[in-house]
Amino acid sequence: MLYSIRPLLVEKKVPSKDILVAVRFSTAKKYGVEQHDLYDEFSLTSDLINETIANVFLTSDEKIEFCNLLQAIK
Repeated sequence: MLYSIRPLLVEKKVPSKDILVAVRFSTAKKYGVEQHDLYDEFSLTSDLINETIANVFLTSDEKIEFCNLLQAIK
């Protein structure tokens, strides 16, 4: 799911909850797992925020901007 969502964020686009539900459903189906075993919005957002903060190629302002975008998912 991270690989599906990350490119949107790079372009400063936030997926809707409906899109996240569709990605979760499709990913679960593809790998034959239960949807509840995959990321929920909180976990997905937390991991993406962690990646953003740890990225040495972003400025502090860019990190804050991306983190604020990610907050919209929660």
